[in-house]
Amino acid sequence: MLPLIIGGIAIAVAAALANDNKKKPVAKSAKDFFVIYVKSDKFGKSYLQFDSKYVDATDFYEKLVKDKKITYKDIVDRDDDEKKLYQQWKAEGNIGKKGYPKLADTSKLQVVILEGNSTELRRKEF
Repeated sequence: MLPLIIGGIAIAVAAALANDNKKKPVAKSAKDFFVIYVKSDKFGKSYLQFDSKYVDATDFYEKLVKDKKITYKDIVDRDDDEKKLYQQWKAEGNIGKKGYPKLADTSKLQVVILEGNSTELRRKEF
């Protein structure tokens, strides 16, 4: 009988610890990598990189969800491929011409996904 009681207590403690761990945010290490995947009407798909900056990524995610739009500057600032394209277009003198966005241009969002270490953390579809 005593082993059953001890086993029951151990299971209860383990369950309480497991539930407690789910409620607390997990500490982020320097190896963590956060990305916000954005799909918008005018700009298509973009991957905004935040390296190990979880707070920056979540703050920016919340801003996007609240505004329901994104500026091209936000994409250029966080997407290396898009930054290279923009610099190329600027060097060619194409910025402002039809089909070439300006930094101040905005676009309505279709979907925003916050990922951490290749795991989806949050998603909002519009």
